[in-house]
Amino acid sequence: MTKLPALLMLLMLSPPAVAQGEFVPKPGAFAPADAGHYHAGELVSTDHVNRRGGLRLDGDGNEARYQAAPPHFFSILPYATIRYQGATADLVHIPLGTHLHGTFVLPPEGDTSVPAPRKEEEKWVPPHNHVLLLEDDVSFYQRRGQAWKVESVDAGKNILTATLSGPDLPGGLEGTKTFSIDASTR
Repeated sequence: MTKLPALLMLLMLSPPAVAQGEFVPKPGAFAPADAGHYHAGELVSTDHVNRRGGLRLDGDGNEARYQAAPPHFFSILPYATIRYQGATADLVHIPLGTHLHGTFVLPPEGDTSVPAPRKEEEKWVPPHNHVLLLEDDVSFYQRRGQAWKVESVDAGKNILTATLSGPDLPGGLEGTKTFSIDASTR
């Protein structure tokens, strides 16, 4: 009977285990091609000198993640790829408010460069906060061999209708979509 409380105490004090096959960056080792978790959202903060930023993650039905969650702060790994408007870029080139797609991995062991979310925010903010790939919508769809064909533009109603062409792939929009535009739309 006395072994059970000791075992429970040991389990509670043990550091959380990394999921089997989960990539954790190590000095001198590159990530495998299939490493990382996909997350997308709006760029809300940048520190381009230190290669860090924050995303407001897209909503996913997870208890109002988009409205209530804090930013998902990230750090860009030295060998990460950043793309903007179909070309290689740096974080300084990407304007705030740009919708980005990214592949994120767990932080290196002992790394505290990205602040951990508070306990009550953990349900919204994923632990994967180091970037392998970060790209805007244009680059994301271009890399996947997809393109938008503009069907119509109604300047009076500020509406653009476009159809996605190319292979149907998971993780993106599909079919014909209607977009709101304004004078700031490029």
